Amino acid sequence: MVDPRRRAAARAHATSEALVPAAARCRAQLLLEEPGIVCGVPVAAAVFRALHETVHVEPSLPEGSAVTAPPAVLATIDGPARAVLTGERVALNLASRLCGIASLTRRYVDLVEGTGATILDTRKTTPGLRALERYAVRCGGGTNHRDGLYDAILIKENHSALAGGVVAAVERARAARPDLPITVEVRLWGGMVAGSRDEPALAADAEGRLESFTELVATTIANADSRAGVSRLAADQAALWENLEVIDCFATDHAPHTLAEKDGEDPPPGYPGLETAMALFFTAVQEGRLTLENLLARMVTNPRRIFHLPEQPETWIEVEPQACWEISAAQTYARCGGTPFEGRKVHGRVRRVVLRGREAYRDGLVLAPPGFGRNLRG
Repeated sequence: MVDPRRRAAARAHATSEALVPAAARCRAQLLLEEPGIVCGVPVAAAVFRALHETVHVEPSLPEGSAVTAPPAVLATIDGPARAVLTGERVALNLASRLCGIASLTRRYVDLVEGTGATILDTRKTTPGLRALERYAVRCGGGTNHRDGLYDAILIKENHSALAGGVVAAVERARAARPDLPITVEVRLWGGMVAGSRDEPALAADAEGRLESFTELVATTIANADSRAGVSRLAADQAALWENLEVIDCFATDHAPHTLAEKDGEDPPPGYPGLETAMALFFTAVQEGRLTLENLLARMVTNPRRIFHLPEQPETWIEVEPQACWEISAAQTYARCGGTPFEGRKVHGRVRRVVLRGREAYRDGLVLAPPGFGRNLRG
């Protein structure tokens, strides 16, 4: 138990008790002095009431509301002056922190509006303030994830390794705690949908359904092994095609590598998918797997909407969709000296690229100087 004398001493404010008469009362306002989300007024009120039960706090704005024209009065405080002066710093610190968390959360929520994504919080909060900080996330429009280690199962790589693999880990988790939701952390989304070379696929989550990934980015439909030059994880490719409706964007990457290569001290140069991506996509159009509308949406319209990219004036590419040609490493700029698509016959050849009104590429020749690219948001 805490000694009542020590508790009283902790609540004492030597300056106020020395200078402010015991019967003095005061009125104060809690202000938000910059744009943001209101959060923490009930917490500030609890601080003052802990010091004196007669302190009255009257909120002026509801929790979770937005202040766009500061300064704004969040609440009026009325009560014994000693209690108000003693509690003001703690109340302000808590209200400021909670308003800040709620405001930052709202920024993230606004950024993903319309994408189907949900902003989750973390249990890794400030010691002693978890409940308050998670409340602030809710005020900002976010969603609370698990509260601790006890109310959900999150299987990470270490858990999978010790359990004998992802599938074994999930099966054991379901058997032990069928009442809890299960999340599996994977390096690639294909690890969840299609498993790996040595492991069968996970068909569903704890509720018998696959999670929907509304902003899933397919780094390349034709994922391939850089050393063997053959298709890698055909199940991944099949899963991508079968779940095309939940893939919002197509992107390219300097890939592929094995994990050992990527984690090595001197990883080899990757194969830039930019040189073959359009041909592979137009080949998919020829084969009936994609439509031009699908391609335009996932390479232009959706990325611009999801990532809030500005329009790019005088910028376009010219493609000869019916052109049939054979991919050869000798025709590429890749430093790796090879291509996983060597010898593959494809349709669609990029003839010309114009960036900001300047011709950057024409018929195999790069015309733009190094450093010509720029930040789209800059």
